[in-house]
Amino acid sequence: GLAIRHADAEDAAAQCATLAAYLDEVAAPDLPILVEGGGIVAAALLRADLVDEIWWMRAPVIFGADARPAIADLGIDSLAAAPRFARVSATPSGPDLIERYRRTR
Repeated sequence: GLAIRHADAEDAAAQCATLAAYLDEVAAPDLPILVEGGGIVAAALLRADLVDEIWWMRAPVIFGADARPAIADLGIDSLAAAPRFARVSATPSGPDLIERYRRTR
């Protein structure tokens, strides 16, 4: 198996390329792969076009500009270049909301 334990801004893209190659070798069609990480990992996966679905957990808490971003800079220069997703479900979990989005390509 493949485990990426830590990714920073310098190596996230390289590790995503490794992940893409690994998935090409072992992944069966429609095999769900869960990747958990911070904003840098999320941005690298989105830039590498490796994200088909997002599960977004939101809490009614606002941190402001000092908080870590959920998704780091994607390097997008136009609205047309932004990845598109459609919400397929929204489920309350106590005060939080779990939303599921699917890529619309």
